[in-house]
Amino acid sequence: MINKTLFLIGSGIIPDETDFLFQRLFNLVGGASKVKLGIIAESTYEDVVSVEYLTSDLLNCGLVNSQIDWININDNNKNSPEIVSRIKTRNIFYFTGGSQDRQLFGVLYDGLANDERFESLALKTIRQLIDSGQAIYAGHSAGTMLSQGDVLIVGGDSYEALINGSYDVKDNSAGDADLILDYEGGLSFFNYGTIDSHFAYRGRQGRLIRTIVDSKNRFGFGIDNVSAALIKITDTTATMECIGTGIHIIDDIEVSIPSNNPKKISNLKMHRLSNGDIYNLILNTITYRGKRLVTGRERIKQIRISNDILSSSMNKNENGERANPDEWDKIVKELLLSIYQSTTGYSFEQPQVKIVFTKKQNTRVYARIKNKNVENYSYENLYVDIILP
Repeated sequence: MINKTLFLIGSGIIPDETDFLFQRLFNLVGGASKVKLGIIAESTYEDVVSVEYLTSDLLNCGLVNSQIDWININDNNKNSPEIVSRIKTRNIFYFTGGSQDRQLFGVLYDGLANDERFESLALKTIRQLIDSGQAIYAGHSAGTMLSQGDVLIVGGDSYEALINGSYDVKDNSAGDADLILDYEGGLSFFNYGTIDSHFAYRGRQGRLIRTIVDSKNRFGFGIDNVSAALIKITDTTATMECIGTGIHIIDDIEVSIPSNNPKKISNLKMHRLSNGDIYNLILNTITYRGKRLVTGRERIKQIRISNDILSSSMNKNENGERANPDEWDKIVKELLLSIYQSTTGYSFEQPQVKIVFTKKQNTRVYARIKNKNVENYSYENLYVDIILP
């Protein structure tokens, strides 16, 4: 009988800003006093620093040192009775950020030298505890992405993904910014689509779109910074709740790539959850919570055309940061709350990729309105066309 819970954070740990996410995680096991958390940190080469940083924030959120155990799984102990005994004492397994392929290939599987995957005893024990509901899978950034069973994004940027397509992880010809996919997937705790993290801030829409188009995997889920997906799966049900800023869903069921114009990807559908909304992963329906329908009440009469729709890391501000983080999300919000039916965005990189956003008859927007300001906005059935140079 399956009764598993996953708590997947989209960003890294941001002290104060992400503390409310930890409180929600702790409440899943009865509150901070009940937490017995095991850190799995092998996705980063700086695992000691990563563990110390995470531990510091966990202590600030109400835990004490005796509740936290860094389960330092490695090639020498991943099948040992001692590591299994420690694993069995935990009710939350927290997978840190870094590089998802290092954790996957380095410590949790055997047989990789022969291009095979056999679960280590450590992973088998973690899986049994999570699948039975005795423990929760939690993580951030790479640890979030590692949870999935469908095609796994190993790395890559949106512009290069759209222009160059994707590369199999076994293909050594990919460039540094190219989209690299592992078609064998991650740890298979979540099997309803491909997950990406740091989503809107880093403009990762392009790489997730390319992933699901190339892999013919219908759904992609992009989790924003300072947000988490609370996923509950049983033998007969599966839901995803948005905690925090937002979760973006890409659905390619209606997508078309004309044979006479392979440089155009048409009719992608996008949905957006905001805090409290619940997506039914089986029925593909959304329950909006604490919001009202605002479609038909649009008021904005002027919208922008973006020249950095993919929030390029090549376009820096004076502080050396992305000049236009969250740009795709901002442009879409302007359109959905406006009197217009469509708008356009272009990539910062040359030659430019063109993105066209269109509202149709079935497009719906929901939001919480406070003092005439739109908060926690959500939508369904926004249509996206991509025209490549």
